[in-house]
Amino acid sequence: MKHTHFCEWRQSCVKPELITANVSSLAGEAVLECLVGDKLAGFGGWSQQYVTGAVSHVLRRYEQSVNGGWWVSGLDPLNDWAPLDWGQFKADTPDLDHKGKAKKYSSPEGQKPRALFLKVSWRVGLKIATRHGYGQAYRQRMRTALGDTRSLLSAVKAMDEGFWAWWCAMPEAPILITEGAKKAGCALSAGYAAIALVGVNAGYRVKDALGHPCPPELVEDVKVIATPGRPVYLAFDQDTKATAKRRVTGALFRFGGLLAAAGYVVQMVEWSAAQGKGLDDLVANVGTAALHQAIDRALTLDEWRLKVALDSALGTLLPSMQVNTRDLDTLDAASLPQTGIIALRSAKGTGKTNLIADLVADGDTTLALGHRIVLMRNLCRRLGVNYRGDLDRLKGEFINGDGYTLRIGGCVDGTLLAIDLEKFRGCDLILDEFVQLMRHLLTSSTCNKEGARPVLLARFTQLVQAAKRVIVADADLDKPCLDYLAHLRGEGTPLWLLVNEAKVDPWPVTFIEAPDASAITARLLEAVQAGQRVFIATDSKAGSKRLDRLITDLEAARLKVLLLNSDTSSGELEKAVIMDPNTTITDYPVVIATPSMGTGVSIEVEHFDQVYGLFWGASSTDADMSQALARVRQPVPRVVWCAKGGRNFSKVGRETNPLRLKKLLQDKATATAQMTAASLGALTTHITDYDWLNPHVHLWATLEAQRNRSMLSLRSALKVRLIHEGHHLTIERLDTHQEVKRQMAEARLQIKASEARATASAVNLTATQAKALETAEHLDTEERLALQKWHLAEFYAIPLEAVTAELVLLDNHGRYRGQLLELEAFLYPETASAAVVRSVERQAQHHLTLCPWDISTAELRRQVRVRLGLEEWIHNPNEWLSDDDTLAQFAAQALTLAPQVKAALNVALKPAMRPQQILGQLLDQMGLPTTSRQTRQGHPKRIRIYQIDPDAKAQALAILARRAERRNGSDHQASTSDTPPMVNDHTWRGCDTLNLPKTDDSWVGQHVRWGSSLGLWRVLDTEGGSATIQLQNPVVQTVRTVPLADLIALELAG
Repeated sequence: MKHTHFCEWRQSCVKPELITANVSSLAGEAVLECLVGDKLAGFGGWSQQYVTGAVSHVLRRYEQSVNGGWWVSGLDPLNDWAPLDWGQFKADTPDLDHKGKAKKYSSPEGQKPRALFLKVSWRVGLKIATRHGYGQAYRQRMRTALGDTRSLLSAVKAMDEGFWAWWCAMPEAPILITEGAKKAGCALSAGYAAIALVGVNAGYRVKDALGHPCPPELVEDVKVIATPGRPVYLAFDQDTKATAKRRVTGALFRFGGLLAAAGYVVQMVEWSAAQGKGLDDLVANVGTAALHQAIDRALTLDEWRLKVALDSALGTLLPSMQVNTRDLDTLDAASLPQTGIIALRSAKGTGKTNLIADLVADGDTTLALGHRIVLMRNLCRRLGVNYRGDLDRLKGEFINGDGYTLRIGGCVDGTLLAIDLEKFRGCDLILDEFVQLMRHLLTSSTCNKEGARPVLLARFTQLVQAAKRVIVADADLDKPCLDYLAHLRGEGTPLWLLVNEAKVDPWPVTFIEAPDASAITARLLEAVQAGQRVFIATDSKAGSKRLDRLITDLEAARLKVLLLNSDTSSGELEKAVIMDPNTTITDYPVVIATPSMGTGVSIEVEHFDQVYGLFWGASSTDADMSQALARVRQPVPRVVWCAKGGRNFSKVGRETNPLRLKKLLQDKATATAQMTAASLGALTTHITDYDWLNPHVHLWATLEAQRNRSMLSLRSALKVRLIHEGHHLTIERLDTHQEVKRQMAEARLQIKASEARATASAVNLTATQAKALETAEHLDTEERLALQKWHLAEFYAIPLEAVTAELVLLDNHGRYRGQLLELEAFLYPETASAAVVRSVERQAQHHLTLCPWDISTAELRRQVRVRLGLEEWIHNPNEWLSDDDTLAQFAAQALTLAPQVKAALNVALKPAMRPQQILGQLLDQMGLPTTSRQTRQGHPKRIRIYQIDPDAKAQALAILARRAERRNGSDHQASTSDTPPMVNDHTWRGCDTLNLPKTDDSWVGQHVRWGSSLGLWRVLDTEGGSATIQLQNPVVQTVRTVPLADLIALELAG
């Protein structure tokens, strides 16, 4: 071998013995023999006296190659690991291809590319085996093959001819696939069983032997190592050119999918392209440890797909300006366009708001829209515009302290309905957190109150068209949202896109993968006991309450814990913390926050030692979770646990492809229109004539598909997003902490019982009072409990006095109500069609294009249940056997309707499911659980007998009968017109007598009423003109410091 060839391979960090065993230097006829020998033999050879034109044409293609180069080959997995008669050649001076480009590598003409399994030395084989836990077995092979220790030492650089057969025979032994022989040699030398392909698409074929298109399938060289469960690492080049990246990414999608379908556990290995294009460059530039790290951090195929989606969020959109700065405020706002769409894609905490403030500082007409009250209050303050809720109105005009103003901001649902669009023609329209704003506008229930969504979308469209500039900002700004905006604005609208590549200071993240939250909770409790100041972000209100209970119960801690969820965020103290966290939050060593402390809150003060994230998948997407973890701006350590999957899927279906989700919506809407045409009458055309190409439904489908993708693999999605944002993750895999799991379960039961008692004991509201509270911006604890009680009485058709703690527990936060509504729609068909008609009428009243995703599908669900024959089972008073023929026939019928059942009822029926399992799931959806017992009567072995739980069935039917009576107007037992006012109902507290304010410490211990609060409070202490009071409530022991003048003393009867 030529020294230059040897050195080239050594520069790729390949062991010397691997080079000499697999690589040879060739020149002259040897080159032609390897590359075109078979082809020339078909022409009669090239050493004939007269060279034919065909031969001459072939030889000219290799005029430079014959001057010399190196050839690499390996072993043939399809021929019992004999030497492979195929390889690759690299010429010292490359020839040109038909496009005039230099050919880097050449392979034998007329032969399909093969995978290269390079020969492996005993030394390298031992390194590979030891790295993957097979060292002892491999040493035994060495002793058997090579003899005593002296022989071992002298022969370790010899080739292990049986390495690949031995390795591939172990189904769990991992294999790395890369591009190019040098890279495979480098990976082998580093301790990985690596094979080389000439490119990603050489791992599969899309044409048959005759060149005709065929379904994609793996090539035979890859199939030979295919065993279910084998880990396969794909470590291909990290291209930087956009076209090459798209091409390779597409091929990896297909190759990875085929490998996964064959049973491989596919892992995608990536590293920074700045460290080297190929893995041999990575090792040469940074060291073998960098390759180990990249492989240790490899993503699963699903995780990698999620990462690709994040990396390619802008698609083919090219930025108008690309910067890398931690502070966008340094940009010259005057240099930005004065009209059109200005889009800012920049990470959290990089000064987007400051730049927008500069852009609109001198404008007379500015409108800022967002999706959360807290976000908009903070944004308005920073932009120098007025929050709409703080303004007065006179004859439709907004007034601040200086007079009329058109510099306004507010939540999109209320503001769009409150403003005069004509007055904001030519304004600067600011849409902050644009992706979340559109998700809120298109999917939230608040935007569909009274069927208002069509109005909101119509006014939003008019506003986008009328504005001088539309300024949008989001760290996750993507092409679908920008395309939507451009479509609304009109064809030809210029889009000015700024992309800021800068990332915030990375966090050290301990990412815990565990079956449940007990392990991270145990670690959290240890941190609190050790005196660590922690901020806890969670997506679950129930979870936040459990954490609060466990931390509060720590004997050694005795800490002030601030709990921020939807039940507490209306309190004065909590609102103050949310509005101005940097001056108030330092009083609390432990803060627990749900999404109620949402987007727009920035905690920049140095106070917390750690941030914990506990995400049960109750509501938030991975983007929301990342935002929650970023509320604390300091790069302190994060400790994160996330459930494997989420629960907040689109109500239409769980499709992750936008086109399929939109098609599913169209099918459901069309079917609903056909089934309820008689009830809808002329309203049917609102559905049948719907334009399925309009931009609103397209963006809805895109956002909902993204949400479904996140929910399906929530843990992976969060993990990938944190990596994408540049944070440093350490993965810890932990088991359940049994003691903490028990404590969490106990806390959950205690909290539910306490809340049930508090709800049952709440004040009785009139219908008028209830409606007033439903429209209030904030509710205190007593108001919230009273409203919950009113809704329970209203639904279950009982007097308010009949609401008991047992009923509250049965209701299970509305889950039982949802089940009963399904049963009611099935047993009382008129309610199903009425639900559809109401959902269409609410939207149609505005005479605008409706939103089909807000149309009820109650009748569709009922019809599917009718086709399943569920009514026969509901009215069946008898028991049935697990092997009953009728049950088997029902299951067979259900499986034939599996697509319709999945689309309408969101139940995935599979042939492997037992018949009773199928029936049980379908009945449970309607609040009818089944019970079972075992018997041997008439059978040689024990058999299980089932029936619908008779008590549960009787209870459900009784509730539905009461509701039916009320609908028919015969006996409205839950009439609220005679319900006494809440102020008169204090039987559990005693009678109260109004007293004048007190002037000394006799306040302490007194029960008082505070301001407009409905709750009973007790004075703990007084100082000057202020008093510290505590809410007397079994659920939330809220403490406030308030002016004495706001208190009214109560004399309670004994």
